[in-house]
Amino acid sequence: MNCLLRIFELSSDMIFICSARGKIELINPSAENGLGYQRDDIAGVYFSKLLDREDQLRYGDSIDEISQEVPPTELRIRHKSGHYHWISCQTHLSPTDQKNIIIAKDITKCKEAQHQIEASASIKKLNKELTHFNHLLSHDIKEPIRNIVSFSNLALKEIPPNSKLQDYFQYIISSGKQLHLLINNLVIYNNISQDQVLKLQNIDMDLVMNRLQTNMDHIIQQRNGKLIYGGLPQIFGNENLLFLVFKHLFENGFLYNDSDEPTVAIKYYCSSHSHEFVITDNGIGIEAAYHSYVFDLFKRLHSRQQYSGTGVGLAIVRKVLEKMDGEIKIVKSVPGQGTSIKLSFPILNRSTEANFAIDPMYA
Repeated sequence: MNCLLRIFELSSDMIFICSARGKIELINPSAENGLGYQRDDIAGVYFSKLLDREDQLRYGDSIDEISQEVPPTELRIRHKSGHYHWISCQTHLSPTDQKNIIIAKDITKCKEAQHQIEASASIKKLNKELTHFNHLLSHDIKEPIRNIVSFSNLALKEIPPNSKLQDYFQYIISSGKQLHLLINNLVIYNNISQDQVLKLQNIDMDLVMNRLQTNMDHIIQQRNGKLIYGGLPQIFGNENLLFLVFKHLFENGFLYNDSDEPTVAIKYYCSSHSHEFVITDNGIGIEAAYHSYVFDLFKRLHSRQQYSGTGVGLAIVRKVLEKMDGEIKIVKSVPGQGTSIKLSFPILNRSTEANFAIDPMYA
């Protein structure tokens, strides 16, 4: 008997000695430590009353079967502080004195780990579905849109001059191009969330600007615009990400601009720990109340009839910069007088491993 008592006292499992009806008569030190109760605090309390309400029914069902072999039951039991712990418990009937002996093991950490694994699996599944969705957007949906635009252009050539059908087809073509651009931007935005290690290298920012000017030449010429840059540094980073960021900022500077000569200028500043670029345009400006609003997805201040755009560009820029541990903010903007936007991100070196999340094919 002394040996059994010693096992009761030293066991790492929580042990509850209860009456046949489940009223607690004695608990061991592990139960005291695990639940925060003293023996006198808990004596006379029904064990089931310590359980979560949903688990009380399941525990009652297992009690009805204690004359048989019943596997351990996972239940939630209330700590004295009010929090619930997960336990794996099994009830044994002592036939000599008609006592219920409940042996419970705290499995809270195991449950938390299991939930994390399940959450991780759910995220992986979601990412897989997102990848399929991106594929659908970038291929299966864009193809018929291209066909609509292409055949509308062909039909436009067959229409007699000054026909109203010309206006209708021009509207179809314009809307098709707008939808195509929106899908492209959404694909980019969604891909930013996918984990992918990208190549870091030394980048000549003046060469990046040259590439951007060539890429945007049609917009600049169409608007009689001017892109001003020069004397920019070499920095260590990912060229595709930087190209993407500046491309959307420059496009906004030219598109949301009513000046006779739309102008976008870029200047560079360097602090002890970060690169800072300031992009200034002479466009329509943004009221102070909307300085944060414009960086949210699909947020527009004007109709598409006034200014083309998807409402995704600045959201992409902010999301990319967040992945780079950087930030973007409007430092000055006056309606009718233009906008200055500052973006900053940490100075990296060759020992830095960056987990930037965007597929370079979309840059």
